[in-house]
Amino acid sequence: VIRWKSFDNKEISGIIQKPKSVAEKLPVIIYIHGGPKLQYQPYFNVFRTFPVSYLNAASIYTNIRGSSGFGREFANLDNGEKRIDSIKDLEALINWIEKQPELDSSKIVVKGDSFGGFLALALAIRNPFKIKGVIAESPVISVKNAFYYSSKSVQDSLKDEYGSDETMSSLESLSALNEKNLESLKKIPIFLSVGQKDVRVPVADVENLKNQLKAKGIAVWFLKALNEGHYWGDYDNRIFLNLSEIMFLKELGF
Repeated sequence: VIRWKSFDNKEISGIIQKPKSVAEKLPVIIYIHGGPKLQYQPYFNVFRTFPVSYLNAASIYTNIRGSSGFGREFANLDNGEKRIDSIKDLEALINWIEKQPELDSSKIVVKGDSFGGFLALALAIRNPFKIKGVIAESPVISVKNAFYYSSKSVQDSLKDEYGSDETMSSLESLSALNEKNLESLKKIPIFLSVGQKDVRVPVADVENLKNQLKAKGIAVWFLKALNEGHYWGDYDNRIFLNLSEIMFLKELGF
């Protein structure tokens, strides 16, 4: 477990995995969970371990503000208009990485799924010269679109999280589909994946982003599984996605 101080002196924590032997500075993969109220916990997972063992990289699993397991106050610190504060937690992590002699801050890739994908893209938009690449699995592209695309029961669970229509509209300023934000992504390769049967994220949003990235000349990898939903469950599909992401990372010099 690692800990770092954020912009408001709040302590944020995460879990780091490193190879057993470190011969040179390690490239870094920052993971951001979805939910947003999920939590990374330490357990063995081949999809987590493979990048560490095969690419000799360090993986950091972040429990930024909004994560569960750290008290109700902490879980609510990213609600509504405070969403940007969770991005600032990640920016503080980048500053922490820059101070670690064994980590290579010139090779940072950020990976997120679902709402974590939204935050991964937003982090890259705000820090285009510090992020080497983005991997976004079933990513929320537009908070408002994803909210109204979801079932009524999911909407009810997210009302406090996302806030009013006005608040959700204001969060579009962080979206990768914002024309100004697309300009910030020009030098950052992006890997997008989505399931055709996704009932939480509009597939059209992800495909729209892919098309706009390509139109801007941004390097974009895109993978769509016809038989998957929001979270991919088929083992062969998961292996294919994982190996594709490994190829993407190798293209970035990992």
